[in-house]
Amino acid sequence: MFAVERMIVSWMTWRYKAQLDIAHAGNQFSILSHDVITVDVVQPTIAVSSLFSIGAIRVRDNDDVLRIHLNVLPLDSSKTAITFSYLRSDAGQARAFFSHILKSTGFHQLYELSRLILGRCDNFVLSPSCFDGWSPEKKETVRSYFLPTLFKDEAERHLEDFCAGEADQRNVS
Repeated sequence: MFAVERMIVSWMTWRYKAQLDIAHAGNQFSILSHDVITVDVVQPTIAVSSLFSIGAIRVRDNDDVLRIHLNVLPLDSSKTAITFSYLRSDAGQARAFFSHILKSTGFHQLYELSRLILGRCDNFVLSPSCFDGWSPEKKETVRSYFLPTLFKDEAERHLEDFCAGEADQRNVS
């Protein structure tokens, strides 16, 4: 049953991509809406390029899901840009879903972004120097949070003990 469900998601994503391809070919870039956050970081720690769905939120008559593009890009040694993109027609629902991230600041915002990335994204890279600096306990915490999200939606759990200690606060995202 899981394989059939994944095939349906794959087909729905292909249809979504076809819609974006048509818009791109016609220079209709206004089909997407974006929210950009720039955060100060101690060092660049993560890069993300991911498309994911919020499966519980149905947005169209054809029972499709809300899709989000998330890009995290270090701009320089002390700034990172986070871009949320979605169809303009889905912007209201997307912003409501991400309001806790868009309206927060500082450490709490980075914590929520970390939960989102580990819970919903499968295409990210961590800085080796950052990862190597994590304690074995923190590595296990991240692994045990991430792995269950591969096969079912558990992304709303809290990331227990992820941010303990001053060093961890600087490197949360």
